[in-house]
Amino acid sequence: MPNDDLIAVRGRPAILGCHFTPHPDLSSLAIVWQWQEDSQVVHSFYYEQNQLDHQSPEYHSRISLYISEFGKGNASLRIDGVGPKDVGWYL
Repeated sequence: MPNDDLIAVRGRPAILGCHFTPHPDLSSLAIVWQWQEDSQVVHSFYYEQNQLDHQSPEYHSRISLYISEFGKGNASLRIDGVGPKDVGWYL
């Protein structure tokens, strides 16, 4: 797991990169992004859809994945409107 630091500009989007070797059948793909500090669910995707009911309220309407890129092994996370509360380690 890389420990790359990311510098973001307050109020702008930030993209946290994540790449994997894709399986030809993506129907069983599960992606869960968590904030390491307290294991809050930042975003989760499984059963071929976003699981927004499990997302921490702080991230509602600010988070997205590039679903069309999953077949290329891209599970990067976009956080819109980055602020001080977003500082930390993400898993």
